[in-house]
Amino acid sequence: MAFLNFGKKKDTGFKGNLTEVKSVKVLGAGCKACHEMYENTRKAIKNAGMDIEAEYITDMEKVMSYSVMSMPALVINEKVVSFGRVLKPEEIEKMLCETGKIKCEGKPKVAFVCVHNSCRSQIAEALGKKFASDVFESYSAGTEIKDRINPDAVRMMKKLHGTDMEKTQHSKLITDIPKPDVVIFMGCNVSCPNLKAQYEENWGLDDPTGQSDEVFEETIKKIEENILKLRERLL
Repeated sequence: MAFLNFGKKKDTGFKGNLTEVKSVKVLGAGCKACHEMYENTRKAIKNAGMDIEAEYITDMEKVMSYSVMSMPALVINEKVVSFGRVLKPEEIEKMLCETGKIKCEGKPKVAFVCVHNSCRSQIAEALGKKFASDVFESYSAGTEIKDRINPDAVRMMKKLHGTDMEKTQHSKLITDIPKPDVVIFMGCNVSCPNLKAQYEENWGLDDPTGQSDEVFEETIKKIEENILKLRERLL
């Protein structure tokens, strides 16, 4: 689904759907209001055309595990989104359809993050700019940086894509880039607790540094494939 005219202040901004609704639960005590909430949730799911079933939980031990003190409550993808009142089917449907969407003014900012911001993340930034600049803004950053971009990455990107990263990019810390809407960790279990975003994802790519051109080419190919998939998901 594409949302046009993004970037204008009068609009709500870009909304790209990154995640799907995997579970819907109604927490209740078996009362009339809780049962009504469950039935309204079932109607909302049907109206939204989603192929999932709502789970009705009345076991109080399970209910308390969600730290909910007022019922009925609605849980989408294990997150409590409403409690203490009966929602109308159209209200629930709106919550279901909004789940997993990126909300921002203009194009979403995507940050590609790895440790040194010298190889994988730089490649991702370059390919993001080449293949997806119409959909999102690409940035790369690291938890620490080196004094230059990996020479083999630069050479292989010139060879495969005609892109000279040394002319258009430089090494950056995560504090040097704008606040991202989406964070993509490139791999190596990189963790950036101070880099907050609406959505995070780990591509789990091994660092090709010091390896053959064939390994670099395969890594670049995987990043390109992931960039194109991300672009489609954010349309």
